[in-house]
Amino acid sequence: MAKPKVTKQQVLYREFASYSSIFQNRPVLYRVVETLVFITAVFLLTVYMSPDSGVYKVLLFGSLFVFLGGAPLLYKFLLSPTYTLTRDELIVKLGKKERQYNLTDVESLSQWKPIFNLNGKKENLMVSKDFAQRLDDQLAKVRKGRKR
Repeated sequence: MAKPKVTKQQVLYREFASYSSIFQNRPVLYRVVETLVFITAVFLLTVYMSPDSGVYKVLLFGSLFVFLGGAPLLYKFLLSPTYTLTRDELIVKLGKKERQYNLTDVESLSQWKPIFNLNGKKENLMVSKDFAQRLDDQLAKVRKGRKR
């Protein structure tokens, strides 16, 4: 049986990840892949061009901006990260994949970065500080209501 869709009345807060949120909070795996692609590009430039040439230096810095600075734009375009907070659920949508987490199964792991334990798995959420604060507040309300 399919879960009912979340109605507008149930949504407390919805956020579409911004470039800066994605850039600052993207998962480590994304950063590793970006770095490997950049290293490959540098290696190919070194093989085909002289490192002393001006064109090499321009292409080197250009690839730095394209691969490391442009990757969050690619994630934003392809994945369209969307986070929805309801009274009792966190809904994470990355691309066509949507996951729902009961707030009783969500735990904040850091007060400095939006790193959460979702069903026992540590995940970076690519959200703003405002969304992370609202999520922390809602988690506190859920825990307080559960203790009664």
